[in-house]
Amino acid sequence: TYTADILRQALLMGSESSSSAILKDLGILALTALILLAVGVFVASKTLRKE
Repeated sequence: TYTADILRQALLMGSESSSSAILKDLGILALTALILLAVGVFVASKTLRKE
C-alpha cells in the first residue's frame, strides 16, 4: 500500500546511527527517571520514619 511504502522509505532513510542515538536518548531519559524515582522513594521513606 501507499502508507507502507512511505514507512519503508522512512525506515531506509533513517540511518542506524540516528535511530541508535534516539534510543540512547530514550535510555538516558528512562535511567534518570528511574534514579529520580528511587531517590524520591528513599527520601520519602526516611522522612516518614522520622515522624
